[in-house]
Amino acid sequence: MRIRGARLLGHSFEERQKIQRTIRDVYELRSKAVHGGSVPPEHRGEATNRILHEGSRIAAAAIEKQILGGRPDWDRVLLE
Repeated sequence: MRIRGARLLGHSFEERQKIQRTIRDVYELRSKAVHGGSVPPEHRGEATNRILHEGSRIAAAAIEKQILGGRPDWDRVLLE
């Protein structure tokens, strides 16, 4: 999911790195909430609220891209 999201939405190496890190962090926070019942105020030295806000922005961008552009050709997205 991290790699697909990063490749689909990121235009540069740096953007793709940032997107994949955010998706990783959101997934880790989700896991803490599900398995531990709560999330810490910070995760990896960053405010949890900021991570969740950025994760929501990434999710919205992915949904918008799919609605406007249709289903991606994942081989092309991943391999080009």
